[in-house]
Amino acid sequence: MTLVTTLREIVKFLETVAPPELTVHGRDSYVEIGPQSELEQHKTRVNRVLVVTYPSGRAITQATQKHSNLIVTHWPVLGVGGARLGGSSLIRTRLLVKNYITVYVIGTAYIGARDGIADALVKAIGIDVRHHKDYFTHGGSQGPVPAGRLCDLARPVSHAMLADRTMRGLGLESVQFTGTLDEQVEQVLVLPGSHLTQDDIVRMHSDDIRALITGELTPTARLAAHELKVNTLELGRFVTEEPGMKRLELRMGLEFPELAVEFAESRPPTRALSPG
Repeated sequence: MTLVTTLREIVKFLETVAPPELTVHGRDSYVEIGPQSELEQHKTRVNRVLVVTYPSGRAITQATQKHSNLIVTHWPVLGVGGARLGGSSLIRTRLLVKNYITVYVIGTAYIGARDGIADALVKAIGIDVRHHKDYFTHGGSQGPVPAGRLCDLARPVSHAMLADRTMRGLGLESVQFTGTLDEQVEQVLVLPGSHLTQDDIVRMHSDDIRALITGELTPTARLAAHELKVNTLELGRFVTEEPGMKRLELRMGLEFPELAVEFAESRPPTRALSPG
C-alpha cells in the first residue's frame, strides 16, 4: 500500500520544528504560495520536496525538472514583508503556479529553535566550544525568544584564528571582519541571518558581548559595532542559514521516509575579489 503524505501533515511537522512562538522580527512561517486553508492542505498530496535557503530561479527550475511539488525555504519568494510582485519575483511566481508547486516559508522561529539554524551553524563552524547557552532577543508579543547561541570557547583564540577556523569549517574563500584581528576571543555570539539592527549591537555591547558571528549587518549596525568595539565576522547572505536548512532536509527525510526530499544549495549573490 502506497503511503500518502499531505501538505497539512508536513506543515504541522514544520510547526513543531519551528514553533511559532519563537518568531522574531515578524518573519512568520506560512504557506506563501499554494493552498491556504487547512481543508485544502489536507487535500493536497505531496510527492517530492525541495529544501532551500532561498528560492532562486535556479532552485525553482530544479524543482520543476524533478517534479517536486513542495519547496520549503527560509527566505520567501516575495521578500521580507511581502514585497511588490514584479521583476524576478513575478517570473518565479508564475513558474511556481504554472507547475503547481507550493512554497512553505520556515521563518525566523527556526533560527533559535532546538537543533535549528543556530545550532547547526555552531556545529558547522567547528570551533571548540566548552559551553553554550541561548541568546535572547525581542520576539514581539511573546516577549524574549532565543535567536542565537552565546558560546564560551574551550580556550582563547585570536579573531584571526577564529576567522580562519570559520572559513575552513564552512568552506568560505573570505569573510568580512570589523574590529581588531589580534584581540583574544573567549566568548562569541553566533547569531545567524541578516536581520540585526543598530539597536541589537548596542544591546550586545551592554551585555558585554565583544565578538559576533552573523550573516550580514546593515551599514548602521556595522558602524555601531566599530564604534562600540564589538568585533564582527560577517559570513555573507545565506551562508549562515545553509547548515540549518541542510539539517532540515535530513529531518524531513527521517520523518517522511515515503517522500523524496532533496536539498539545493543557495549561493551568495556577491563574492569578494582580490587583485589577480
